[in-house]
Amino acid sequence: LKTLLPATCLKAPAPPFTMKRALAGVAAVVVACGGGASALALPSTGAASALQFDAMAAKNRPVSKVITLLKDMLKQLEKEAEEDEEIYDKMACWCETNDKEKTKSIADAEARIEDLTTKIEELTAAS
Repeated sequence: LKTLLPATCLKAPAPPFTMKRALAGVAAVVVACGGGASALALPSTGAASALQFDAMAAKNRPVSKVITLLKDMLKQLEKEAEEDEEIYDKMACWCETNDKEKTKSIADAEARIEDLTTKIEELTAAS
């Protein structure tokens, strides 16, 4: 069993918490940056109290690019976390099932060895 599967199956591996921590970190950065950069520009005609949103300038700002990259990374990490969780669940299930089967097979084989040893001793004593 150990040659087929390293000790990771004998002890159930820990869930992928590092992925969850990474997701939390990226989400915190995106939230701290306001979830998206907005570019506010003063209109050229005048009043300082009237601010106007400039969408094109917002897309071209370095902070906006970083936030977009972080959002994309967050989506990718969430997708990978789901895949990792599915793989972990399959592995844990396989380990439990395989462990039960192997334990039963070992117990049966040990009982058969004892029976055969007893029979060998009886036949040796009779001859």
